[in-house]
Amino acid sequence: MTIHCAYTSGIQAHLFRLEAERTPGEPDLRMTGLPTTVTDQTVLVARETLKHMGIDNPGTLIRCEREDPNAPPFDHGGYMRAVDLPAVLAVLGAHGVIRPDRLERAVAAAALDPYRRDGRNTPCVAVYGATPIAERAERAGLDLIVPLDNGAAAAAECTRTIAAATADEVVAVLTGRREPGALPPSRRDGLPDLSRPCWGITDEVLRALEIACAGRHHMHVIGPPGRDSAPRYGRIAQRLLPDLDTEQARETTRIYSVSSLLPPRLPRMTRPPLREPHYTASETALTGDRRHPGEVSLAHNGLLLMDEPTEFSRSALADVVRAARDGDVEFLPPAGGHVFRYPARFQLIVPSRHEELERDRRQARALCELCAVEIRTSEDARAPRRTLVESAERVGAARRRLSRRGPAAATNTGFRLPDGPAKEIARTIAALDGSEAVTPAHIEEALALACASVGQS
Repeated sequence: MTIHCAYTSGIQAHLFRLEAERTPGEPDLRMTGLPTTVTDQTVLVARETLKHMGIDNPGTLIRCEREDPNAPPFDHGGYMRAVDLPAVLAVLGAHGVIRPDRLERAVAAAALDPYRRDGRNTPCVAVYGATPIAERAERAGLDLIVPLDNGAAAAAECTRTIAAATADEVVAVLTGRREPGALPPSRRDGLPDLSRPCWGITDEVLRALEIACAGRHHMHVIGPPGRDSAPRYGRIAQRLLPDLDTEQARETTRIYSVSSLLPPRLPRMTRPPLREPHYTASETALTGDRRHPGEVSLAHNGLLLMDEPTEFSRSALADVVRAARDGDVEFLPPAGGHVFRYPARFQLIVPSRHEELERDRRQARALCELCAVEIRTSEDARAPRRTLVESAERVGAARRRLSRRGPAAATNTGFRLPDGPAKEIARTIAALDGSEAVTPAHIEEALALACASVGQS
């Protein structure tokens, strides 16, 4: 009797088989093939669940085998108890409770909690990685069985998804005693509230944020002493960004799914994420490890706000700079073998204050040099003249123009289009203003915004 299960490696999922056979001479449940820490916990939970179903002596041996011999080894994968439900179903199939043909074409990924049951019903608990597991099941043409909380995310990727609240409900569906229940209504992603005013920022900062968001430029905002508007920059920039396209949404959802940060009943993340790590965050928290993505990957296709950059450790800033330049982070297991990669293509916003840079600019020099746009704010600057609705529309229109090659340099102007970041900033400003050509005014504004800190110590 065979049923499929899955484990994650990075943001990819890999299938493996659970093959169960009865052992009349051995009444206990045994499992081989997976790491001992996984099998011990799975056997404990499965044994308790089966007892509630009336099977006190399972007498079954479960062997785990990879579908693809080139997939990462089992001890490199992430599970989060996703083998609990497949193990129980494998035993029930070996005992003839469920027909083998119903299990052979299914992938199950759910944890169980037999100690928090309602009568004989054992709840199915959400697992991380439901999105990549669903994509893998869809490619393999298999049915997918997941907990109710993972149902919306799984159904968005796999058309043959069964989401159940309890293990008993799964058994009832597989034995034909009941039809699969309807999925609960999907929740909507956090849509930006564009009706709120641009509180706490100036007209110059909003203009710079529009330029940075339209051209996907990293941005450095230097504020006056003692003023703390940093969190507002990130939240306003997030509202200015357009929704993710389909492939970006799927990739971002995979990252949050394997991180167990995807909200229940959310099919996909459609809004660019915003991450704001504290300067006390460790290097692992920023870059992640083999099992969990870090802040730079959680900000993929979105924004990473690094407030008080001079307070971060040098090694942590070096890791962020490396991720920003490479567009991903990778981890090689100590014994070699499979390399784990997480994407990390984000837009950087670095708020700082005058006194920080005066005191210790060297500490954050490499990070600031990444920022193409730099603006210095003042307390007496004007309030924004535009609403967030108008600014978001301008940013979206500018991105569409830039995707169509964008404005070219105007001819016979007497101005030479500058090289380096200022050139791209000038093209972004022209697109933002709806101009078909880069004019001297655009070049002048770009030169004023181009990061002046490069080369300074």
